[in-house]
Amino acid sequence: MSKASTNSRRSRKANQQPRASAGPRQRGIRAPAFTTTRGEGHAFPVVGIGASAGGLDAFKRLFSAMPADSGMAFVLIPHLDPTHESLMVELLAKQTAMPVTEAQDGMPVHANRVYVIPPNADLAITQRVLRVVPPPPRRGSQTAIDFFLRSLAADQQDRAVGIILSGTGSHGTLGLKDIKAAGGMAMVQTPESAEHDQMPRSAIAT
Repeated sequence: MSKASTNSRRSRKANQQPRASAGPRQRGIRAPAFTTTRGEGHAFPVVGIGASAGGLDAFKRLFSAMPADSGMAFVLIPHLDPTHESLMVELLAKQTAMPVTEAQDGMPVHANRVYVIPPNADLAITQRVLRVVPPPPRRGSQTAIDFFLRSLAADQQDRAVGIILSGTGSHGTLGLKDIKAAGGMAMVQTPESAEHDQMPRSAIAT
């Protein structure tokens, strides 16, 4: 058999083979990356947690038992002294493997992270981005806890979770009502386990 005949047969055989389509890498387009990390999509819950007197101990107990990969983001609204720098970030960082950060204006919210409101500020959330704003000169019935929880309800709807821990007064009651009305989840520390039970009892009464 001649060399030309052999080459001709190889050419016809090659032409009969199905050609693989050019994949994303061949076309110069990066293939979409997928991850199995829980909560990294757009549907992870955002948890707003309010507390005042006795709240630090309640926060410590909560995060010492909270898995670091729960797939949720946590935003803490403790009642802070507006004239003093807060040590909440440093204290809570010892209780959890999750990164604990003081919230900053324009900071996006990610799952498996903890954000703490800065002193002398109000905090809101819009499209999963934190907004730090000056507090009003005079407070009415709405506190910093209510302010955040109400914004959380409006922004996240049924993906909003509101938790009220130890504290005095009725802080967080209005915000928790908005979260329930939006289809989110409302949770309250059992009054018997709270150092100060007025906030939990006020929330439960609604």
